[in-house]
Amino acid sequence: MVSYRLINFGVRPMALPLYEINIQANEALKMFHVPGMAISVVVNDQIILSRGYGSCSVHEEVPVTEKTLFPIGSGTKAFTALALGQLVEEGKVAWDDPVKKYIPEFALFDLEATEQLTVRDLLAHRTGIARHDPLWFFSEMPRGAVLDLLPHLEPACGLRETFQYSNLMYAVAGIVIERVTGRSWEEVIADRLFKPLEMRDANFSIQHLQESSAFSFPHAEIDGVIKQVPFRNAYPVNPAGGINANLVDLTKWLKFQLSQGAKPIVQLQMFKELHAIQMAVPSSPYDNPEVYHVGYALGWFVGKYRGHDSISHAGDIDGFSSEIFFLPKEKIGLVILTNSSSDGRYVISSLRNQIVDNYLGARDIDSVAKAQEMRDKNKQRLEQAFQAFQAPHQEAVCALGDYLGSYEHPAYGVVTLSEEKNRLFLAYGKVKIPLSYKEEDVFAGQVRDLLVYGINPLMDFSFFRDASGAVCKMEIPFEGFRSVKPITFTFKRCL
Repeated sequence: MVSYRLINFGVRPMALPLYEINIQANEALKMFHVPGMAISVVVNDQIILSRGYGSCSVHEEVPVTEKTLFPIGSGTKAFTALALGQLVEEGKVAWDDPVKKYIPEFALFDLEATEQLTVRDLLAHRTGIARHDPLWFFSEMPRGAVLDLLPHLEPACGLRETFQYSNLMYAVAGIVIERVTGRSWEEVIADRLFKPLEMRDANFSIQHLQESSAFSFPHAEIDGVIKQVPFRNAYPVNPAGGINANLVDLTKWLKFQLSQGAKPIVQLQMFKELHAIQMAVPSSPYDNPEVYHVGYALGWFVGKYRGHDSISHAGDIDGFSSEIFFLPKEKIGLVILTNSSSDGRYVISSLRNQIVDNYLGARDIDSVAKAQEMRDKNKQRLEQAFQAFQAPHQEAVCALGDYLGSYEHPAYGVVTLSEEKNRLFLAYGKVKIPLSYKEEDVFAGQVRDLLVYGINPLMDFSFFRDASGAVCKMEIPFEGFRSVKPITFTFKRCL
């Protein structure tokens, strides 16, 4: 039987045939090579759809359901912002107080910014500090160690000058919550948000995720094959991306957002503040010219969807891609969770646009074709990069011994260069990378962890010499794909 829901937007009712979504969802999984996903649609406070599609794993047929847990990555940020909003209402925190008021030892590379940076700056990504995700991504960064590392990270721009997305700064925001409440960030979120919203299955660690009765495994398409990849531990930056949740719980969270805080967790004025733009974001389309970000609020991106105001946040972490998206005035919202970090975003954009366009009565754009075109272009660029990398490399014209030894950065720690079977190897944290000679004092290598996100893993590792001709430092463009300048490591000792 075909199921329809009639939704009145004040102009005319729009019928949404759910069987169409089912067909579109299953086709999207096949088209974009994603094992499984879960989708909920909320319109005018009604749950129109809440169900899973596909499988939790490529290795066994365990269906995704609305109870299947997924890591939501940066969808966590809105929870951290809301918890701080509660503390602001209670008079325990002020948005524009300096962070040093709550964390006396807080320090940045720039002394003036250290004194001026506020709690609001942390949440609005306007601190001037670039992401520096390799600090926790490639090494075992202890929780709270971010405070020791920040003084050694040169700013990418001035305070409040340019949007600089930063997971590290949300980790600091979590520390503010802990210092003010005397409790862990996890305890505060569970007690103050999960409990009143009745989010019964949400948790904060991969261990708890895997101990649950229903959870999805992480996947990515690597070298043309859909593979199950290891879970990524986000504990060092949990306030930025550590929540695991299912569709049932996140639909409650979505309804709370659409209701403008119907539950008495925060007052309406605070709710509006959390959704208000705090920092402009360069207005470049991220899916198509009709869908783009305008600014960042407190834990949310604010944008435009075909001229309609939108609020959203994507979440990407190894093996998973998700999005919480809503049009506040139209009272339309979606949660889409996928178990692929390389291709889940294409499923999300195509389905989100098809579903929302249906309710808006606009079907003039082929969202599937657009997503497919974007995916094909990215895959083609990646393939071209690999073809160039696999071209024969010339033999090094200098002794590999010139480069051997340890190199150090005060925040990033130690990189070690060693020689094995006449080849140079670079070790940093959890990764070990074989290097190929490219040109004088430049070697090429692959940081293959980036393939999990469909990102080009190829990097040039550049060495520099002092006046005597001895190698004195090296540069690694860990986040060159984001146009972030390389990290400089200074030579310390020979092996």
